[in-house]
Amino acid sequence: SIKKWINTLKETLSPKTVREIVTRLASIHDLWRQEHKISYNPFETIVIKQLDNLEPDPFTKTEISLILGTEAIPSIQYLLPCVFWTGLSISEQIAIAWEDIDLEKGTIHVKRNYVKGVFKVTKNRRRKREIKLLQPAIQALRKQYALTGNRYSKTIDVLQRDNRTYKKERLHFVWINPEHDSPYNYHELLYVWTKHLKKVKVRYRGINHGRHTFASQLLSSGQVPPEWIADQLGHSDTSMIYKHYGKLIASDS
Repeated sequence: SIKKWINTLKETLSPKTVREIVTRLASIHDLWRQEHKISYNPFETIVIKQLDNLEPDPFTKTEISLILGTEAIPSIQYLLPCVFWTGLSISEQIAIAWEDIDLEKGTIHVKRNYVKGVFKVTKNRRRKREIKLLQPAIQALRKQYALTGNRYSKTIDVLQRDNRTYKKERLHFVWINPEHDSPYNYHELLYVWTKHLKKVKVRYRGINHGRHTFASQLLSSGQVPPEWIADQLGHSDTSMIYKHYGKLIASDS
């Protein structure tokens, strides 16, 4: 009966979500079994297979030069360096507001993300972090400030970590889609990103590969400790760096 219920969940939910639900239920059941001294565990034989994570496929130095060296539409011209040189995920990048940025100190406070039409606080406390900006990102953000720094603010509802409570925030967003006069969402950004890659004749990879590229380029430089990279990306240790972001590009080393 539990397996039937799990199969029903699989019809509408991703394997990752099903796994999280079943794990929580198994933990509750484990406490109940301990209390009632019951040895039988129906969850013992249940395995939820997750899809393999896609192998990171970072851009090379040559590709980065082509992407950044070719004129893009004005609304993403200064976003492109930030895609490669901040280490932010795209859901974090599009939720960034000028209130989060200190250009004098060269920092961004990562406090929220934007996923499927909802602003949320970072998915865990480790992802709420202050990142240090590299020089190309600082230069790009200074130029972007002239475009969106003094625009009117927007009040949004930010979903808190309990997944029930919303908190209002009044913010001046950094990356604005001029067609709708509102912050870019993921699909709009993906569309203009894809067009730009076609224009510069660079092999297509999703825009989140900019984050992989950030880690890969810094690792292959040999100048940056992996601990610093992990901190920038919001990881608790370097294991994720070596597992997911440590693809060194031989021609760039």
